[in-house]
This record gives sequence, C-alpha cells and structure tokens, in this order.
Amino acid sequence: KTIIESELEKQVLNLVSESNTQKEEIIDLKNEIAVRDEQVLKTNNRAKTMESDFIESEKQLANANKKNEELQSTLNVKDNIIKSMKLGDHKIEEESERNKFTN
Repeated sequence: KTIIESELEKQVLNLVSESNTQKEEIIDLKNEIAVRDEQVLKTNNRAKTMESDFIESEKQLANANKKNEELQSTLNVKDNIIKSMKLGDHKIEEESERNKFTN
C-alpha cells in the first residue's frame, strides 16, 4: 500500500467511527425525546384529570349552595311560623287578660 492509500484508509476509518458515534448520539437523543414525550403525555393527562376534578367540584359546590339556599328558605319559613305563633299566643294572653278585667 502506498502512504496515500494508508492515509485515506485511516481517514475513512475515522469518518466511519465519527459517523457511528453520531448515530449513537442521535439514538440517545431520540430516546430522550421519547421519554420527554411520555412525561408530557402524563402531565397532560394529570392536567385533564385535575380539570375534570375541578369541574366536578364546581358542580358539587353549586349543588351545595342550592341546597343551602333551600335550607335557609325552609328555616326562614319556620322562623316566620314561630313568630306568628308567638304573636298569636301573645294576643291570646292579652285577650285573656282583658276578659279577666271585663268579667
């Protein structure tokens, strides 16, 4: 072999070696991208789950508020009935006091 052939052979071997190294780096990068893609998917799924949970919580809160309003309304009605009954009792007592004096 001539010196030029030997030199060219070395350069070809170096280029092949560099090429193989770059291929390995590309494979590593692709694997890294795949791992990150999977992480993104998991994060997106968690976000969707959190969003669904939030929407469900909003619904439950709305239902609880509605129930609270209903209970408050019922309580107000009961309070009004009690006030009316007390007023009625008071009037009956007054009437009975008047009757004592008139009799």
